[in-house]
Amino acid sequence: MQNRISLWWLPPAMGVAAALCSPVVRAADAPATPPAASPAAPTTPATPATPATPAAPVKAPADDEASSAQVTGGITAIDSAAGTMSVAGRNGEVKLTVTAETKVFIDGDPGQASALKVGVKVQVRYTKTAAAPFVASRVLDEASIKIMAEERDGVEATIDAVGERAEGDTKIPTLSVTTAAKKKHILSVDTSADGATLMKAGQKAGLDGFKAGDPVMLSISRTTGEVMWLKAMADTPTYIAFLMGRNVRGKVAKVDSKTITLTVEGEKDPVVVGFMRTAVFVKTDAPVKANPFVVGDDVVVKYHEKAKGVIRASGVFAPGSWAAYAAAMTAGK
Repeated sequence: MQNRISLWWLPPAMGVAAALCSPVVRAADAPATPPAASPAAPTTPATPATPATPAAPVKAPADDEASSAQVTGGITAIDSAAGTMSVAGRNGEVKLTVTAETKVFIDGDPGQASALKVGVKVQVRYTKTAAAPFVASRVLDEASIKIMAEERDGVEATIDAVGERAEGDTKIPTLSVTTAAKKKHILSVDTSADGATLMKAGQKAGLDGFKAGDPVMLSISRTTGEVMWLKAMADTPTYIAFLMGRNVRGKVAKVDSKTITLTVEGEKDPVVVGFMRTAVFVKTDAPVKANPFVVGDDVVVKYHEKAKGVIRASGVFAPGSWAAYAAAMTAGK
């Protein structure tokens, strides 16, 4: 199970195939056949070389993950003249250079490095090189760490406008929103099959299904720069049921006193589901505390962790009872 928003509830047609490219090796020229001593034989012409196929272009990643690192801790020293600061991380102190290209966020908004002070807790993304100081690409203060974590997991917001922005000759859809924390964002939206997950009323939806004024719940993905992308969005009940946390959908194959075993499309082995002490079960229209599901039932499992091959579920509901499950979760807050 991957630590991401699971799309196993979607139809199988949503899957994406991966392609691998292999380098092309140029064929060597075949040597000419030498003439016989007697009688003389005509020389066999050399086999022409096979022309090499041009390599497919490689798309560079947004960040150099191999050399990217992150440190979280308090600022222990600042040298404004040198443009450096030191941060006490879990594995020791890290000396960093803050440049004009470094993105600094204060209280969740773009800010200035001058606002950073000794003693302030920060989270710094930087590029590792042979020796310190390392160049910082992004610095978050403590408030920004919290705000961005919440926006990554899911926050309530109101849509202000649906529009688009230009990137070269391409028009990219955008969404202007105001979050419950009063943060205003313009989010780029990837509407391809591999892009943002959009749902409404328990079903897959398109961006045209949303309009200004709609209350929604959404999650945001940020690049090192200032571009923010919509990761997932739905009305709040749908988001709670299908997009919040980790989900897996399957058919009950076995039930015992402590677990249920599921067959899951795309999984070779059965998935064993154990239950957290506070797990909520919804089969019809009301939550219950004991497992009501039997062999053959189709279920959606919400889980937080996986240990010893067993998923620890916080909730299990029938797909048709997603609204009742969301209501139970909202009432429990």
